Amino acid sequence: MTSVKFLLGVTLVLMPWVFFDILTIGTFGLILPEACMMAVILWLTFLLITGKRPWHLPQSSVFYLLMGVGVIVGISAIHPLVGGSYGEIVQAIKTSMHFYALWAFAAVCIVARVTTDEWLPALRLSAIQSIGIAAYGLYQIPARAFGWPGVCIEITNANYATKIDSFAVDTTQLALQFGDFFRATSIFSEPSALALYSATSLSLVAVPWLTGTKPIIASRALVATIIIINLLALFVTFSLTGVMLLTIMLATCLYVHPRRVINRLIVGVLVASVGIVAADFKIQEDVGVSVLDLFGRRISSIATGKAAESESEIEGESYTQRTSDYEKSYEAFLESPVIGVGPGNFSNSDAGRRHSVPYPSTTWGSVLAEQGMLGILAHGGLMAVLLFAGVQLIRRRGDGTENTMTGLHVIVPVRVLILIFVGLTGNNFVSNVLWIDVGLIASIILDEGRRQNRLVEHTIRIDKEGTS
Repeated sequence: MTSVKFLLGVTLVLMPWVFFDILTIGTFGLILPEACMMAVILWLTFLLITGKRPWHLPQSSVFYLLMGVGVIVGISAIHPLVGGSYGEIVQAIKTSMHFYALWAFAAVCIVARVTTDEWLPALRLSAIQSIGIAAYGLYQIPARAFGWPGVCIEITNANYATKIDSFAVDTTQLALQFGDFFRATSIFSEPSALALYSATSLSLVAVPWLTGTKPIIASRALVATIIIINLLALFVTFSLTGVMLLTIMLATCLYVHPRRVINRLIVGVLVASVGIVAADFKIQEDVGVSVLDLFGRRISSIATGKAAESESEIEGESYTQRTSDYEKSYEAFLESPVIGVGPGNFSNSDAGRRHSVPYPSTTWGSVLAEQGMLGILAHGGLMAVLLFAGVQLIRRRGDGTENTMTGLHVIVPVRVLILIFVGLTGNNFVSNVLWIDVGLIASIILDEGRRQNRLVEHTIRIDKEGTS
C-alpha cells in the first residue's frame, strides 16, 4: 500500500538522524526515526482494526525466535524488580519500554506482511541519501583542519546526556585527531557509526552489482556515485570496523556467486584502490598525514599484540577499550548468569559500579550482562536463523531476475553478518538500527517463503463479525 511505502521511506531516510529529539521526557529523548517506527506500528494496527489489512502469524523459526528475544528481555527484568533499588526498578522499566517499542516494529513488519515491494522505494531513498551524508563526512576532513564552518553538529538528544540514577555523560561528536587529520563522523557521534552507515549503504547497491543481480537503482551513474562516495567516506573514518564490514561484504559475495563475482571484484578493487590512493595523497598534501599509513600501523599493532599492551597507543585506542569492556560484561554476567542483571542495569551491577562504566559498548556484551545466558541464546539464535534463511534464500532464488524482488535477496546474508559483527564492536541492542534491519531482513525472507508457497500462516482478521 502507498501509505506503508511512504512511512517506511520516511523511517529509513530519518534512521541515521539520531542526534535530535522531538520530545523529551525526563532523560528520555524521542528521536525522529523512532517516532516513525511507532507511526508504522500504529498505522498497520489501524489497518488491522478497520479490516483493511489482516495480520498473519507465520509458522517460522524467524518469528518464534524474535518472540523469544522479547520474552527473555521481560524475564531479565525480574532481577531488578525483585530486590532491586528504586533506581534499578525505574531503569529496568524505562529500558524495557524503549526496547519493546523498537522490537515491536520488527514484529509488526512480520505479522502485517510488509512486503519486499513495500520496502523497495524506502531502500532506494536511503541509498540516495547516503550520498549527502557521506559527502558531509568528506567535507569534515579539510573543514576540521582549516577551521571551515559547519564542521560539527550540536546534540539535542537527551539519551546522550544522562542515565537514570547513574553517571552523567557529556557527549559530543568525537573528533579523534592524528596530527592534523581528524577522523570523519558526518552526522554521527563517532567515526565507526559513519563506517557502519557507509557499509550498509554500500550493501544496497554494491552487492547486487558485484553478484550481477537486478539493482534496486536502475541508473548506473547513480549506483557508481553511491559506491564511490561511500567507499571514500568509509576510508576517512579510519575505522577497522569499516574495514571488517567491507571484508565481510566481499567475502559473502564471493561465497554466494564465486564465478560471477570474481571479474567484477577485480575491476572494483582496482578502481577503488586508485580512488583511495588519490584521496590519501590529497589528505597527505593538505594535512601532512597518510591515512593508509595510519591503517597499516593500526592493523600491525593488533596483529603483533602491541594494541593490547597499552591504552595510550594511537593504533589501538578502541581495541583496548572493547577488550576491557567484554571483561566487565563478563563480571556482570557472573552476578546473574541465567537471566542477567536486567534491562539497562549494567551500570547498577557491582561490576558497573566498580569500573564506573554506564553501559557496555557492545551488543553482545550488553546482552550477556543484562539478559544472561538466555539472552545470548535467544539473540544468537535469531541471528543464526536469519543468516541460515538468507543463505537458503539465495540458493532457492537463483540470479534474482524472475520478478520485482530485484537483487534484495542477495543482501540478506550480508546485512545479517553486518548486524552480527557490528555487535562485537558497538552496542545497538536498544536502537532503531538493529530492529529496522531485523524487520527488513525478516520481511524479505518471509515474503519469498510466501511466493514459493512454503510458509504456513494463521490469519488474524477483524471484521463486523469479530476476530477470525
